[in-house]
Amino acid sequence: MRDRIAKELGNRKEKKAIPKLIGLLSEMENHPYFIPDNAIEALKKIGDKRVMPDMIQVWRGIKNTPENEKYKEASDWLLPIYAGKLAEIANDWKSADYELTPVLLDAMKSSAHYDMEGDYYHRRAAIQTLVRIGEPAIPAIRTLLNSKNHFGRKDYMNMELAETALKMLNAD
Repeated sequence: MRDRIAKELGNRKEKKAIPKLIGLLSEMENHPYFIPDNAIEALKKIGDKRVMPDMIQVWRGIKNTPENEKYKEASDWLLPIYAGKLAEIANDWKSADYELTPVLLDAMKSSAHYDMEGDYYHRRAAIQTLVRIGEPAIPAIRTLLNSKNHFGRKDYMNMELAETALKMLNAD
């Protein structure tokens, strides 16, 4: 119910709702199969860029939660999806914050959960944001290209995006 209300708050661009929406995101740390899509979308629609550090902090909280064997699979699944959503928001907001770099690298691992194209859009948004960050992101992009586990067998487009990003940054 709260997630549905979040959607309406986003449509109304209610900035007063931001702390509650961040609180809803924070629940992901304790509920490993819960992704509050509407809360994430509401924050995106509200468009207050000052909220990005809070959203990154939620990502860090999920990443740093002590791993419980029962929920390990869920946190391995949740973290890249949430990172992918953050990459899309960062790209839409034209963010260029270096603090996003580890989140963007996680987004490159994102797997589609309900949309076969979801992982592609997350990865494309991550690469575009890394390019916007510029020179400080070059080592991260190189690390990404040297990591075999980031690019799947049908993911040649994302590898090309990363290679093109390095060319755009004159780092090839």
